[in-house]
Amino acid sequence: MSQSELDRLLSFGNPPELPLTTRDTFDVDATPYNRVNGSETFTLSGAGPITSPAPLHALISGAYTSSAAIPSSPFHPVRLLAAFDTVSASQAFTLTWPSNFVMKRFVPVGGIVVTGTGGPTAGVDPGMDPNPRDFVDESWVNLTVGTTDNTPPLVTGAALDGRSNLRTRSGPAVTVTATASDVGRGDWPIQGANFTQGARNWASATPMAAQDGAFNNATEVVTGSLATTTLTEGAHSICVYARDSVPNNDTTGSCATVIVDNTPPTVSNVRVNGQATKTVVIGTPVTITATVSDASTGNGNIAGANVTRGAANWGTSTAMTAADGAFDSSTEPVTATLDTTGWSPGTYSMCVYGKDDVGNGNPTATNCATLTVITRDTTAPSVTGARAQPNPANLSVTVNISAVVTDDIGVTTVYIQILDASGQTVANLTATFDSGTGRYSAGRAFTAPGTYTYRVWARDAAGNWGTATGTFVISAPPSGESPLAGLWWLIPLVIAIVAAVLVFLLWSRRRRQTPAAPGGPPMSPPSDPPGYIPFGTSRPPQDVDDLDRPLEPPPPP
Repeated sequence: MSQSELDRLLSFGNPPELPLTTRDTFDVDATPYNRVNGSETFTLSGAGPITSPAPLHALISGAYTSSAAIPSSPFHPVRLLAAFDTVSASQAFTLTWPSNFVMKRFVPVGGIVVTGTGGPTAGVDPGMDPNPRDFVDESWVNLTVGTTDNTPPLVTGAALDGRSNLRTRSGPAVTVTATASDVGRGDWPIQGANFTQGARNWASATPMAAQDGAFNNATEVVTGSLATTTLTEGAHSICVYARDSVPNNDTTGSCATVIVDNTPPTVSNVRVNGQATKTVVIGTPVTITATVSDASTGNGNIAGANVTRGAANWGTSTAMTAADGAFDSSTEPVTATLDTTGWSPGTYSMCVYGKDDVGNGNPTATNCATLTVITRDTTAPSVTGARAQPNPANLSVTVNISAVVTDDIGVTTVYIQILDASGQTVANLTATFDSGTGRYSAGRAFTAPGTYTYRVWARDAAGNWGTATGTFVISAPPSGESPLAGLWWLIPLVIAIVAAVLVFLLWSRRRRQTPAAPGGPPMSPPSDPPGYIPFGTSRPPQDVDDLDRPLEPPPPP
């Protein structure tokens, strides 16, 4: 074939396709490719008789492109079928990897030099056939190419039932969620995730699923279910971790806290109208108060309270309200007002129950106050511990008379009646209550010695009277001693006052006798100021005390 004939033959069409059995076959992930994004130039040299005036040769240049994309993966097994060099031909290959990929390793082949481990390119250079007599003039070169990415995905937003901090009782399952992302960190798909009970407690790791059903994106919302039945009471960290498809494993994670609370709040200070024991007439409204607290148990907010007429008598349960208007703290004073209209006479245990924000309550607790409901109050107030202090007392010294007064309904008034030795009333005093001592008291000084009798009268709202009696002694000065003996210091003071008054009167008289100045009006004596009492005169005393008003109402005979 002449040169011109060969040139005409090769100009008829595209360069011929190379079959897979040729020396240039290339496999990636066990998939063969004729050429992968490249081109080749080669020369044919003639052999045999030359009829053309010039040596027989031809130049063929063609581009070969893969017909399918290589699937994304952090590692790829690569095979190249390389022919050994001959006397007439030699070849060498340079393989360039995508960005962020390097050749990790290769399987050595006799007679072929492979270079570029750990680099972005690899060289494959076949030498002369080391065993030309085996009739094998080519060999597969096996390489492994992998990504350089060693950054794990980032896990954020761990939540338990949508909250970063969750309080719950043991039993209900809790949904664990988080977001795992490899975007900007290698951009590989998320391959999986798990959560642990405690940071990096791998023995407790529980697999999680992709919320959209498949791990196939660089960002995935992951979800799992946490069983709380085995969790002990207290706080637990639940931490979520993820890995990408390299795989790079995240060990930092994102954590949320679950607080297991199985303890009900405490109830204390149950009172009816402020008292632990109270008696009212049927139809009287009563106010029930108490304190409900979770501060020493689970430290959650109080969610509600109720009061029953009798322990665990749920048919009589009445909801209570927070005294400050809202159940929003771990300790709440609670209150409820009950109308006793229609109640049967009797004694009732008014029991208060509370619950916290996860539903813990104690229906068997008995935190109660006692309420007695009667048809009519016929019980008089109790007057005890009556006393007079000091006893005996000196003249003009105030004697304090007091007693402890209680009543099942309520004390309205306490009077103290004082009688002399002849039985005549010398004072009726209204006693006042001292919360510091818990006693009703009144005081008075006496100017006459002797033995006095006092009677403490107490009245309740129904008009019932209670009383207690006692005596005290007012002592006279010792015989032969003036009652004013102890007041000797008053004598100089009185003399000074009398002298001052005499001087003033003498000055006033002389002033009245002084004639008026010439041409002026005669002087007239000045008028006395209101209430002025001339020296040497007296006015009946206006002494009004408790003796001048009747006992209201008078005590019963």
